[in-house]
Amino acid sequence: MKNRQKQMGFTLVELMVVIIIIGILVAIALPNMVNSQQRARIAALKTNAHTLQVVVEAYQVSHNHYPSSADAIEKLDAYQPFSNPFFPQYKDKAGTDGRGAWRTNDDGDILMPAGGLLNNCGDANVSKGLVIYVGLDGELAATTSFTSATGNNANTNPAEQYMIYGCDENGRTIPRFLLSTGKLTPAGASLLAGS
Repeated sequence: MKNRQKQMGFTLVELMVVIIIIGILVAIALPNMVNSQQRARIAALKTNAHTLQVVVEAYQVSHNHYPSSADAIEKLDAYQPFSNPFFPQYKDKAGTDGRGAWRTNDDGDILMPAGGLLNNCGDANVSKGLVIYVGLDGELAATTSFTSATGNNANTNPAEQYMIYGCDENGRTIPRFLLSTGKLTPAGASLLAGS
């Protein structure tokens, strides 16, 4: 009788089945991994907004009104710079080029009609990952504006309340995310409602 050697290894069909199963698992896992990175960046952005809110509230305790300029926020002892989650190299207040982690609002953004802030953070190319602070006077007019990155404008009324919102990876506002005190403008109310 002949001794037959036992074959070691996999057949071609078995290898193909394993490769197909691995391909299916990668196809399922890859989109979830990409989405989890975006969710983590949005979570970091919201953390930045809450950090800025703490500084703004500390300012209010010291001065009996909210800050009316980016410089006023930056000079406070409680202020600690933070990074833009989409562009970690951009830290601190945005300069005149718009690159940074936070800034005051664009002129007039806060006075938009209902729904006006949805999908609008100004220039989408430079708004990715920005936290935007808006000081509001008693008439809900912005006391802050983005002018030469200082936040100075003609409205010298003290800020009695504020709104803080953020811009996602597409440079659009994050719906249903708004930190605020007091009454909301129609644009702010729509942003909070997400409609």
